[in-house]
Amino acid sequence: GQSLETTGLQVEIFTSAERILVQGFRIDFPKMRNVMDLIGFVPEQWDRVVRFPLVNLQEFQIRGNIDSGTFDRIYANREQFDVDQSQFYNVSIVAKDGTRSDIVAMLPKFRGIKDGNVWELPMSNNPARIDRVIIRP
Repeated sequence: GQSLETTGLQVEIFTSAERILVQGFRIDFPKMRNVMDLIGFVPEQWDRVVRFPLVNLQEFQIRGNIDSGTFDRIYANREQFDVDQSQFYNVSIVAKDGTRSDIVAMLPKFRGIKDGNVWELPMSNNPARIDRVIIRP
């Protein structure tokens, strides 16, 4: 397979404490690796999985975990993703054209290259307190 460095996106990740520059950014699921979309749901259309390619976004902002009521509505048919409630987030996305949308996204783990080394961040309950991820052109 291709190396992480040559595939994927360059992003800037902003936490409460620092800014992290990551090359070859992607999202890993327990049963799917190297995902380059936000995968999730649009409010009130909980029965339909939607994918937002990261390459079409300027940024996404992580607003916090979803509540258990929302999780119960969504997760009735979603066991194939093998993602628990602590990995579901309310996310605001900004498209390349500036359009904003609020979605629920599954974010199990972020991965890429930071300072020349493989970088991984399991996202259960957002341990690094990430506020936003900016996708570099």
